[in-house]
Amino acid sequence: MTYEGKVQNGVVVLAEGVRLPEGCSVQIVPISPVGDAQALSQRFESHFGAVDLAHPVCADNASIDADLARAYADDHKDG
Repeated sequence: MTYEGKVQNGVVVLAEGVRLPEGCSVQIVPISPVGDAQALSQRFESHFGAVDLAHPVCADNASIDADLARAYADDHKDG
């Protein structure tokens, strides 16, 4: 059987309603180091945002089609 809980003030507190018999031996296996996970999440989220390049990127189908047509028409004999 597996139980979940969190460490609070250095003591493992099981999820609400979970009771184990007094004197029961347990094995603790951390599933996520809170401090490291939170720091990593904050570092990752610091990269979120929006960028305005003042022109569309990869959304101009006519321009993309024209570029492809030029590339397919070029025989590439000059280099």
